[in-house]
Amino acid sequence: MHTCLICIGSNYNRKENLALAAKWLREAFCKMTFGSVQETEPIGIANSALFFNQLVEFRTQLDKDTVVSILKSMEIKAGRTPEDKAQGKVILDIDLLLFDDKVLKSEEMNRTYIIKGINELRPHKTTTH
Repeated sequence: MHTCLICIGSNYNRKENLALAAKWLREAFCKMTFGSVQETEPIGIANSALFFNQLVEFRTQLDKDTVVSILKSMEIKAGRTPEDKAQGKVILDIDLLLFDDKVLKSEEMNRTYIIKGINELRPHKTTTH
């Protein structure tokens, strides 16, 4: 079994889109732990709309590429388009941050909301990056 840590985020219909992501994630993967929802400032986009972000940890037998593919299909299913992304409208963003404690998104690991979420989900475990 592999351990995955993901971050889901949205700056458009935030509450509804995070709930939709949680539903789809529960259908696709088992034994999930959800961190608290955090309201955050946008990073690296022109749109000033605040985000809801939430870290989620789960275990799966699927390989990393399959997990990423499933997560990206959820973004598309939610209605995310390249045009919206270009305008800073993020209907749903789901990033695989860690796969078996291997950091996949090092640029995100030092963000305050990520650190807070990891400490919440893994209070006695340190992650190197």
